[in-house]
Amino acid sequence: MCVDEHYVTGTIGTGKTHLAISLGVEATRRRFRVVFTRAANLVRSLVEARDERTLTRLHGRYQRVELLIIDELGFVPFDRAGGELLFNLGNGEQRNRKPVGSCVVSLRLRSHSVFSSDTFAG
Repeated sequence: MCVDEHYVTGTIGTGKTHLAISLGVEATRRRFRVVFTRAANLVRSLVEARDERTLTRLHGRYQRVELLIIDELGFVPFDRAGGELLFNLGNGEQRNRKPVGSCVVSLRLRSHSVFSSDTFAG
């Protein structure tokens, strides 16, 4: 998904978000550019940018980020389009752009798939 990926997994109440925020705070103290977002909000902004034809601009903003923290991946399933947009942001496939730097993802998988399609693998 990103150049350097780190996943924080666990059940509800185990401190995944707390740990992710702490990593982000420490990164900002070390003067890294950090963005913290919930997965559902990120996908929604990607879909809106696609619909408004500003996706390239949004990708450019995320490419300047050195640490992207995506919280609560797995809480809400995405449709195929949203999942593909998220995947493309991380791997840089959108018009041969570079991928996002490092990512920290807090992840909780339920009984359903994160993406609506079980065959979606990128």
